[in-house]
Amino acid sequence: MRWQSSIGGTAFVLAAVITARATPNPQAVADAGDPSPQTSKEHAVYRGSGLCQFVLKDYELPPRTEASINQVVQRLLQQHRTIFGFQTRPDFRLHMRIFGRFDDYERYTVAHRVRVPGIRNSGGLTNLAGYYSGYTKELVTWRQNVSSNFANVLLHEASHAIMDAHFDFAPIWLLEGCAEYFAYPKDMQDARDVRSLRTRWGLLNVWLQDHKLTPLTTFVNLRQRDWDKLDIERAYITSWSVFQFLASTEPNRTLTRKLITATGSSWRSAAEENCAAELEASYPGGLKKLEADWHGWIVKTGRQLFPERYMEQLRELDRERSRQVAP
Repeated sequence: MRWQSSIGGTAFVLAAVITARATPNPQAVADAGDPSPQTSKEHAVYRGSGLCQFVLKDYELPPRTEASINQVVQRLLQQHRTIFGFQTRPDFRLHMRIFGRFDDYERYTVAHRVRVPGIRNSGGLTNLAGYYSGYTKELVTWRQNVSSNFANVLLHEASHAIMDAHFDFAPIWLLEGCAEYFAYPKDMQDARDVRSLRTRWGLLNVWLQDHKLTPLTTFVNLRQRDWDKLDIERAYITSWSVFQFLASTEPNRTLTRKLITATGSSWRSAAEENCAAELEASYPGGLKKLEADWHGWIVKTGRQLFPERYMEQLRELDRERSRQVAP
């Protein structure tokens, strides 16, 4: 699930300090829960003959745009295959339901009782940009007011659809980190994306310095009910960072494949029971070494991408964000 970050409205005023009038807006994501048993799966007629098929409500999808979406999702699918080493299911299609108006999208989402962790204090769905439903097996979104948001939503939720179709199990941090990792391909980033991603590196360094990053031994074993209790902003940015570190080298990618269970496989990943134990056994030097290497990578990359002189301002803005989202 993808929603507009609370930092985007408050704390990322810092961007005006870094570059005049900049408004970076990192977004966090969450899984869409299944609707109530009382909600029946609606019959949907999808249009389109490519990898992506659509149900449209007051939204025009020109053939050129449809072709571009198919091309982008095809590349995304190949990127997942490279990381996770699976063969694409012959019947896999990405089903998308796109609304032209937010009101219609909101009514549909509320009617299906989609669970929205991290949004309970927001006063509604006004910051919910899109989600993938494991119940209806479709990506649901609406026409975004900023075109780059639509692309980010599409790629993030399409990642969830790809993983749902090909794997019976993956840790929640891996699913969300993977979806965020693929949501910002370099050749599709605009200036807002670049500033947003750089600011994430600043936040990671602030949290590391202030001891606000959850220890990996706890973080990688989180189940949904515990995940939903986290600072949602921090949880998704942390997941994005951990997954990016694991995707950075082939040995780490090989390790990542041990954490998931393919659909229909007779082999079950030990990570289903204890992801921390699997990482302890598989990473050279164990989980503590993995955590130290990851922390070192955060510091090194952060120094390259986020100016040190703005760290204290970012810290204050993050504190303000935390006060606003606190229960």
